[in-house]
Amino acid sequence: MASFCERSNGLEQAHFLRTVGKLARAGEQAGFSVEEMIEMLNSGLSVADLLNLITHRLFQLSQLLQ
Repeated sequence: MASFCERSNGLEQAHFLRTVGKLARAGEQAGFSVEEMIEMLNSGLSVADLLNLITHRLFQLSQLLQ
């Protein structure tokens, strides 16, 4: 099976890389390292569930600052 990069054009790849970068930055702001997020995804966590974890952690952090 061809990878995403092999079957997509340059614009799609650039958009994908920007999206992954945003996810990585949000995760780091929530206190997760990139390595931790990769490990979670590799162990079966879906991207949607990772986003929910990041959102929950950011919400908790925002409550602490109030």
